[in-house]
Amino acid sequence: ASSLALLAMTDSYMDLTLDLLSIQNPWWRGESLKFDPAIEQYNRQALKRQADILTAADLKKDKIYFLAGLKGAGKTTLMKLLIKKLIEEDKIQPAGIFFYSCHNLDSYEQLNEMIKLFLNNGGAGRARRYVFIDEIGLVKNWRKGLDYLIKAGKLKNTVLVLSSSSLDGKKQENNRVIISRAVNNLTFREFAGLINPALFKKVTPQNYQSRAKKLEYYLDIYFLTGGFISAINDYKNHGAV
Repeated sequence: ASSLALLAMTDSYMDLTLDLLSIQNPWWRGESLKFDPAIEQYNRQALKRQADILTAADLKKDKIYFLAGLKGAGKTTLMKLLIKKLIEEDKIQPAGIFFYSCHNLDSYEQLNEMIKLFLNNGGAGRARRYVFIDEIGLVKNWRKGLDYLIKAGKLKNTVLVLSSSSLDGKKQENNRVIISRAVNNLTFREFAGLINPALFKKVTPQNYQSRAKKLEYYLDIYFLTGGFISAINDYKNHGAV
């Protein structure tokens, strides 16, 4: 029913309501993020990647953060962890936080209508609003829509966190600096520090040759998993991806 409602909404975005948007924003209804699929998967993982954006992002200023990375690298999870942090640690009112995944959108006009509905109603009158748009690169001419919102003054006292599977080289939007963060699969060094930290703490440029067989063993696993954290956890738990 939720999917059908969202599909109908994208066909006629003039019929948008906050109730429809709440499908992707269950915290508006008082629901805990621990039941969110991305958070549930993250909590089940024995090995977790630590992303600096969770601590480095300054969400108290009008900034635009752009997370770029391959599908499965963890962009959506990072967004949900940031939302969880805002609500549970920073005590931000859930009604001031908006999330939307763009997989069923065709145009920037649709996306703009959703954002404006949130800003004018759900997020209205709040000192600061937080807008998270997942896979915005799927929306044609999304920059044109963002440019309009900025010029119209709609994004004052608002932080934007955007994600896409491709990294756009443009670094500024109407004097709003876009802070790009690459969300990549793990490097071999990061992988090694998670899979067997005790072993890899002992490896040095002087002694690595004596551990060559062990290193090659873990390098094979790294290539098998591609450095993706979900695949690494699969291998750790089941011996296969």
